[in-house]
Amino acid sequence: MKQKRFKKVVEWEEESDSMFLFMGVISLVGFVILIIYEISISNSLNQLSLFGLSFVNSILFVTSLYNIFKVGLGKGRKVYWREVK
Repeated sequence: MKQKRFKKVVEWEEESDSMFLFMGVISLVGFVILIIYEISISNSLNQLSLFGLSFVNSILFVTSLYNIFKVGLGKGRKVYWREVK
């Protein structure tokens, strides 16, 4: 009985997705604008609304970093196994 052997194959896509890169940059700009807004109105708001604003801001920041580095700049990688004959 002959055992099958497999070889790991990794393929890279050639170009990155510029739409996600653009969305990530726009989200990062929105993050900076919200930080400036939080600093300017922090004296007049109560703590709960300031916490909600910073929570939205942190989600915006994480989304922008994901869009820029993982999707926008990172080339797509496909990994699969091929049988060796």
